[in-house]
Amino acid sequence: MPRRQIASPSQLSFAQELMWLLDQLVDCGAYHVPRAMRIQGPLNVEALQHALNRVVERHEILRTNYRTVDDTPLQVVSQSASVEIRHFDLSTLPAADREQRAGRLLFEEGRKRFDLTRDLLLRSLLLKMDADNHILMLMTHHIASDGESREVLFRDLHAYYDAFLKHTRPQLPELGIQYADFAVWQRQCLTGETLDRLLTYWRKQLDGAPKLMKFPTDHHRPPLQSFEGSAKTLTFPACLLSAFKDLSHQERTTLFMTTLAAFATLLSRYSGQTDVVIGTPVSGRSRTEFEPLIGYFSNTLALRVDLSGNPTFRELMARVREVSLGAYSHQELPFERLVELQPERDVSYNPIFQAMFSVGEQWRKPLTLPGLQVTMVPVDLHTAKLDMNLGLGMNEEQKWSGMLTYCTALFEGSTIDRVFGHFQNLLEAVVANPEERIMSLRLLSEKERHRVVVEWNDTKTPLPQARTIHRRVEEQVERTPDATAVTCHGESLTYRHLNGRSNQLAHFLRERGVGPEVPVGIYLRRSLNLPVALLGVLKAGGACVPIDPDYPQERIALMLQEVDAPILVTEADLKANMQEVTSEAIYLPRDWQDFEGGSDDNPVDGASADNLAYVIFTSGSTGRPRGVELSHLSLVNHNAAAVRLYQLEPSDRVLQFSSLSFDIAVEEIFPTWMAGGTLVIRPDDLSLVPADFLDWIRENRITVLDLPTAYWHEWVHELPELKTPLPETLRLVILGGERASPSAFAIWRKLAGNSVRLINTYGPTETSVIATAYEPKIVPGEDVPPILPIGRPIANTSTYILDVGQNPVPIGVAGELYIGGLGVARGYLNRGDLTAEKFILDPFGAESGSRLYRTGDLARYLADGNIEFLGRTDNQIKIRGYRVEPGEIESALVEHPAIQQAFVLLREDMPGEKHLVAYCVPAKLADLNGSELRGFLKGKLPEYMIPSSFVMLDRLPLSPNGKVQVSALPSPDKQSTATSNDFVAPETASETAMAMIWSDLLQVSPIGIHDNFFELGGHSLLGIQVISRLRKQFDLNLPLRTLFENPTISELSGLVDSSEANSKSVEVAIARRDRRVVRRPM
Repeated sequence: MPRRQIASPSQLSFAQELMWLLDQLVDCGAYHVPRAMRIQGPLNVEALQHALNRVVERHEILRTNYRTVDDTPLQVVSQSASVEIRHFDLSTLPAADREQRAGRLLFEEGRKRFDLTRDLLLRSLLLKMDADNHILMLMTHHIASDGESREVLFRDLHAYYDAFLKHTRPQLPELGIQYADFAVWQRQCLTGETLDRLLTYWRKQLDGAPKLMKFPTDHHRPPLQSFEGSAKTLTFPACLLSAFKDLSHQERTTLFMTTLAAFATLLSRYSGQTDVVIGTPVSGRSRTEFEPLIGYFSNTLALRVDLSGNPTFRELMARVREVSLGAYSHQELPFERLVELQPERDVSYNPIFQAMFSVGEQWRKPLTLPGLQVTMVPVDLHTAKLDMNLGLGMNEEQKWSGMLTYCTALFEGSTIDRVFGHFQNLLEAVVANPEERIMSLRLLSEKERHRVVVEWNDTKTPLPQARTIHRRVEEQVERTPDATAVTCHGESLTYRHLNGRSNQLAHFLRERGVGPEVPVGIYLRRSLNLPVALLGVLKAGGACVPIDPDYPQERIALMLQEVDAPILVTEADLKANMQEVTSEAIYLPRDWQDFEGGSDDNPVDGASADNLAYVIFTSGSTGRPRGVELSHLSLVNHNAAAVRLYQLEPSDRVLQFSSLSFDIAVEEIFPTWMAGGTLVIRPDDLSLVPADFLDWIRENRITVLDLPTAYWHEWVHELPELKTPLPETLRLVILGGERASPSAFAIWRKLAGNSVRLINTYGPTETSVIATAYEPKIVPGEDVPPILPIGRPIANTSTYILDVGQNPVPIGVAGELYIGGLGVARGYLNRGDLTAEKFILDPFGAESGSRLYRTGDLARYLADGNIEFLGRTDNQIKIRGYRVEPGEIESALVEHPAIQQAFVLLREDMPGEKHLVAYCVPAKLADLNGSELRGFLKGKLPEYMIPSSFVMLDRLPLSPNGKVQVSALPSPDKQSTATSNDFVAPETASETAMAMIWSDLLQVSPIGIHDNFFELGGHSLLGIQVISRLRKQFDLNLPLRTLFENPTISELSGLVDSSEANSKSVEVAIARRDRRVVRRPM
């Protein structure tokens, strides 16, 4: 290999170039390489000083600095340099304080920044603990050193130290080349056919690979990648290493390949992704000339593991072997060139992969010095280059162990402890049966499994003796016959009158054939006739089929046809909407004369706990509504649980708010009666304007509200402006239907304190109204929680969060929520196929025949057992190659103080043009625009998650069941677009100058002020040139990260214009260039 001209600066290697770039972005010491050791015995400090100086003399890379010439970084070698050993004498401190002080000094030295333009890249710190006990720290920067360099440094240091003591020449071979020679050679080699071959392989290998691993985190990912970290260690049983070596031998793989397959399985099980990219280091010392050199030779390979199809572990090993061997045979392509294959960048995470894995077959020996005992001292700089990095190898005690380094901005230490434990469980499961399919391999320990399957589902509660809804109401009638049961429009019924009227209707219905399993439609407006009809149908033994009066004729006919209801209880005013209805109609109150003279005794209906009580229709994916069949037992259990949970009492006045066709109405009506309270039916014309609604609650002395979450959000955000206290009678608000906003809860906490209970509930119609509940504890002085969980299962209910293999997932890991227990519906009316798909046998149930309902909702367990709702399994959207959960964007938006509600939608108004649109309800008098919201989100979300359009609405359109009505959302207009695809030319002097810089570097023209530098083909190295030219033309010292955080001219020029820019240099820049280049197609 030829030597370069030492006198002249030379180019950096590709690896050095990346380190140089990262040094400008990261200043926390993430790429510092500390090596500390305890030296016991008579240390000769003069010999140590001599040895260190000779090592620097021997290796040019340690006395190399980095300068920028014409926008290009170059390495410049100093002819001579000496190492300063910084001494600290800690021997005078009390013995108990020395180690603590030493640890602090080591940390401070390790985090102290290198100035690559002038510093020697080997620093030394010597701590004297006592006369014959020292701690030596040798610190290098990754730009000048890698893992193999440690062995070279220790060997050379030993040789020079020993030679000084013996007054002899060191036993070291002459170096034929230096690291800078390698850098020149590398760039010469990576051209032409060699480069094309490597690029072709890696381009194919990474085509379509996921850009971000969706490993569940404890905290939101910061908008700028954090390098703050920590590490955990774990020692594995010796038998496990032996078993994995045997398995590797059987399958013709290495220990690295076999354990990588296990790590990939772990990542897949945690993230839910079957396409996983993992980084791994290789030494890069492909020639013997490189072996005795200190320098950054190592490269990083991106290993893309295909886990699709749920292979057996043996099959996965074969896949990993193939991809590993392919990567090894193409390892010459530097990682820095690999990154360029994915031009889209996001500064919130590492490109290509966010997890690394390595295996060290042998424990690396510490430095040896003659006459001294040397042991390594671990130094934790609390940094992490990636989300996580797992290294396996032998420790000092010759035991197989692992170190998992992780980003503390993302993970709590307790989470990493669980991850490590699950990795060991997985290894043991692999050894036990490598033929097992990877989705069935055990992650949870028996203790963890027992916790999530048994302990957190310990909800068994005695049921009332009466097992049908109407019998439970009859029991209350006997207790409080003269108490008010229901009121509406100023009229009311006592429990005695409600029961008597319902009995008369029930007898009349029984004469017409209504009995167990016979559905009866109820199509009434809000009035006292409504509760009488509901109770009357149940007392006849029939099943209620509630129908919203606002439904169109076609849907009404479809529902009645679906249930084959022989009778419809309705009112004459609605007759015009029933032209397509074939059921016999009973009109209330017109037909009262036909049965009000009949018996008002409780009928003998023959209905049992398992008989049908209700059919609630929900939207179907086919466009046809599907009926959910709910039994008496399910509703009796729910109602009994609700009475306990909400602490309902005879003094309560509960608002019947929801549409009768929505299952929440069941929760409002029957638990109230079972507690002996009063049901207050809201009039159809009740104004839901927050001020009017608040007044109505006060006037009607409401104690309990059961509100759709979407309406509660709107109501709560209006309350502070009303400057009116909550009604004194109000003691409980129940939420349900959507994810509750922490920002709304923050307002509520200020308004209500502990005077009004708030309970957040969750439950699909298929599980009898609610399945879980959570009551946040309001503690003065505590921060508002970042999420409001949906809580834990109610009485006689079980919840399981399962992966695609229907195995319980670990705490913190997303999975599909399954619900079991007495609340589970019988199934879907006339849809045996769908019932079989969504209602499955309960593999965890103690009772034979028990079933689980697959909700299709994503959720995860929090550490305390509460459940966090994450969205729908089918609600994820994909944009620009990224999978996005709209709820995460919505949560970020409502953190803006002027945003009350937000709904994010992926629209495709023009074929092939998908874009995120945020529909926002601002606070009154708030003057908001898309640019402001985009700037706000940039501090919270990655670029790809920021909507392209923001539409301001007075309120979100809601369907009758309180959910956002997507079909009613308007298409965004041009005024709502924060960054439009429409070209906007530069206007100001700074914008024009920047556009010329970009055009020159990117060879693209024209450049608009909203064009994204990186989307136009820019990358890190070109970004350096942008910053360099801006520095020259505007006399501004902007850090490189400024461009990543402000990738458009519009954003960047704002920074320049707000600084004291030199306007003359701007004008010179404009005049200097006038050529145009054709914009290349994107």
